[in-house]
Amino acid sequence: MDDESHDDHGDHLTDSRNLSTFHLNILTAENKARARETIQIHEITEDEFIKYFPELAKWVQGLPDDTF
Repeated sequence: MDDESHDDHGDHLTDSRNLSTFHLNILTAENKARARETIQIHEITEDEFIKYFPELAKWVQGLPDDTF
């Protein structure tokens, strides 16, 4: 990702620690509701998530639909 693309989803994920936490939280989410919560906490829109994190978006698609 170049610097311009970071501006589209906020500076909070340009820090490698925040980005690592985001990835870990998505990969350990037990269902789509938890993944969606993580995306919202990091202030990323669904479109930005799909555009900038396509591999994670595919991962989330495979999660169960269970809610909290």
